[in-house]
Formats: sequence, C-alpha cells, structure tokens
Amino acid sequence: MKEVREDLVIDLAFLAHIPQESLAETGVLKQVVQQGELDEHEEDYPVQESRVKIQYESRLLCGRLLDSFKYYSYPVNFVISDIQLAGVRLGLKSMKRGEEAYLTVPSQLHYGPDYQMVLSDGSQMRMDAPLLYRVKLLDFSTPRPNYYLSTTPLALFWKYLARLKAQGNALYL
Repeated sequence: MKEVREDLVIDLAFLAHIPQESLAETGVLKQVVQQGELDEHEEDYPVQESRVKIQYESRLLCGRLLDSFKYYSYPVNFVISDIQLAGVRLGLKSMKRGEEAYLTVPSQLHYGPDYQMVLSDGSQMRMDAPLLYRVKLLDFSTPRPNYYLSTTPLALFWKYLARLKAQGNALYL
C-alpha cells in the first residue's frame, strides 16, 4: 500500500469558501488566496510579453500532485507567451504582483484530452479532466518596446536644412 502524504491533499472545503471569478468566459476559474499589491509606478498586470517569476503546483481535482515548483529552493521564470498552457497564461495575465491564486483550468485550456501524462509512479493518465493550479506571482517585468530610428527621414531633414542654409547664404552674399 502506498503512503499518502497529507501535505499533498488540497482541502476542497477550504476552496469552497474562496470567492470564484471567471476569466472572460474562458472556463478558467480563479480563486484568490492572497491579494497582490499595486505599485503606482509600475504596470498593474503582466502582459503576453512579460517575464514572470512564479511558484506553482498543479494537481488533479482529487488532490494528486502532478508538478510542483513550490517546493524547490528557487522560483521559475517564464515569458508568458512561452507557457504552453493557455489557461495558466490567462490566469497569470489577471494577477497582480504578489498575488496567490488557485486556477481551475478545463482540459481544452491545458494539455488537451488526448495528452497522456506519465506520472511519478510510472502509470499513464489521460489529461481529459480539469486541473487545479496554485500559482504565486512573485514578480514580473515587461520589456520596453524597441524603437529603431530610421536614418532616412533624418538624412532628408539634414538635406533640407543644408538647402535652406545655401539659399540664405546666397541672399546675403
């Protein structure tokens, strides 16, 4: 008989008391555990190009742990657009810095119903059920857009100024 770790079981009764918020009718449910903070001088929410620093764990709704970066000594960094799971991308873009939330993601927004996951005990499982992610957004940064200055308009401007200078000099000589 396998040993059951109590710290891997989610208290679903606790989750029932947290208000749920639907993310734009996508099917992703967000339950905030800890509110994030707003900074007056920074962006409020990450965007698709933001680099996020998170801790997370993913579980089946029955509480079985699938993946976890919460217990490692370092958080993970991702660019939101590089995250393959659409439901997690949607959830992260609705979170504030420091916020911790449960995201209930339907199967069409994570691996998909045809995906076979190999679990730690060697068994395989179809991923056609919703998954529960506990995500903490530790920090994020949004890169500033790169603006490239074309030299063509500048060269035309300098030619125009040189022509004006030559015309002005010709009048006073």
